[in-house]
Amino acid sequence: MPFGRTLTQLRQGSGRLISSRTFYGTADSTGNTTTNLRDASARRFPTGFFAGNWLMPTSGTDSGVIFYVTAFTQTNGDYTVIPAASGAAVFDSATYEVFPIQPDVFTDAINKAGRALYPYVSRQVRDESFVTGSPLWNPGFEEWTSST
Repeated sequence: MPFGRTLTQLRQGSGRLISSRTFYGTADSTGNTTTNLRDASARRFPTGFFAGNWLMPTSGTDSGVIFYVTAFTQTNGDYTVIPAASGAAVFDSATYEVFPIQPDVFTDAINKAGRALYPYVSRQVRDESFVTGSPLWNPGFEEWTSST
């Protein structure tokens, strides 16, 4: 994966490489409850396809909270999750990701790889655009007045 990717892009790309049961989308604006996320674009998958996976909203009030998918129904693209969301409209129009393993595992692995590769893939930048007076030229601050 090329440089300049966000953590979300890396997590989603890694998930797709590992399993076909990785999916991300945007929940519908209606039909959601505290234990149900509805996404019509997920209707292409058969009933039960995502049961046993992990769902993580990436926007909204519960962004970053990890839910376990107990059931998936193809008819409306409904994910049934536990624990319950923090409010009735939390899932409305929220973006989300579904993974076969907990999303934290991907995030931790990406962060660990970044720390391990840091000295080899980073570049040091020296910013000399902010220059101040040299103490060697004016060590006693004689050129300063009370107004400067």
